Amino acid sequence: MRLIGHFSREEQALGFLAFLSSQGVATHYEKKEVEYLLWVHREEDVVPAKNYYEEWTKNPEDPRFFVQISKIEPIIIKKKFSISFTQIAVFVCSVLFLACTWQEMRMPTKELGLIPIQQALFFDDPQSMQNLQSLIEKYSISSIREQPASVQKKFQQALDAPLWKGATDLLAEKIEHKEIPKTPPLFEKIQQGEVWRIFSPSFLHRDFLHLLFNMAWLLILGRLIEVRIKMGKMILLILLLAAFSNTAQYLMSGPYFLGFSGVIAGLAGFIWSRQKKAPEEGYPLHRSTILFLFYLVLVLSGIGVVCFFLQTLGGVNFGFSIANTAHISGGLLGLVLGRLRFFSIRYT
Repeated sequence: MRLIGHFSREEQALGFLAFLSSQGVATHYEKKEVEYLLWVHREEDVVPAKNYYEEWTKNPEDPRFFVQISKIEPIIIKKKFSISFTQIAVFVCSVLFLACTWQEMRMPTKELGLIPIQQALFFDDPQSMQNLQSLIEKYSISSIREQPASVQKKFQQALDAPLWKGATDLLAEKIEHKEIPKTPPLFEKIQQGEVWRIFSPSFLHRDFLHLLFNMAWLLILGRLIEVRIKMGKMILLILLLAAFSNTAQYLMSGPYFLGFSGVIAGLAGFIWSRQKKAPEEGYPLHRSTILFLFYLVLVLSGIGVVCFFLQTLGGVNFGFSIANTAHISGGLLGLVLGRLRFFSIRYT
């Protein structure tokens, strides 16, 4: 769709719509605040419709623009059945969630070890964690104190092995005046060729409510975008948001995070940016919705900062684990990508 003009009164919009319909132009009008916007559906109709609109603005009383509305039959645009990438992403996230739930039910030591899907799809699976995982699979965690001293030593060595826990962990150790260990290796599995890990954490979810919240927003925001840009660009947009937000979160908090919310924040930022850059594209997302997401990220980030200092300075552990860095970085990248002409609306 493409916006070609606006009218101050509804009867003007309805009359001009009737005229365009008599010319075989598929169109509709939309009420927005105090004006009526006229949209053309097909790209091949844009130029003639604009020419007609310019003529109408010069002489709206021209008799040829007066068409009996009752005699105009609506033009029906038949849409072919197609599966959107948003639907594919929702399906993948749901299947992975069910698979993870099934594996967790079958894994007796899930409180410490990683299930196989997490091992394969988390941003990284450091060698130190693999060593710990192999010990977990061989010995029962509940009986570790009953194991020989040599086994207990192996467990302790695995726990003490260098592991990237993120910049926040390094900051906490510096605030607490602890000895900062040698920087552990970064991007271990990605450097070994497992590049899917840059994107895959976004498709994992912690629990059903986590999945439901993210998928609901994905359906709302994703559909607004993918009806306006080609599927290839939609896929690229989501992968860029996932890669950037996941990498930022990994550098901040280590490899163990999950969820689509970084991409969600990026999609919201993208839409807001497109509304400012190209309002004629007609992204119908209300300002209050954008503000809700903005304040939600702001509040969660504030809680995260407070919990960090309470834990670091006061020794109080709230167990607060929200990927705030992914939210912020995803939102910022969405704002930038929304300014690019590359992601402008498709007219088909």
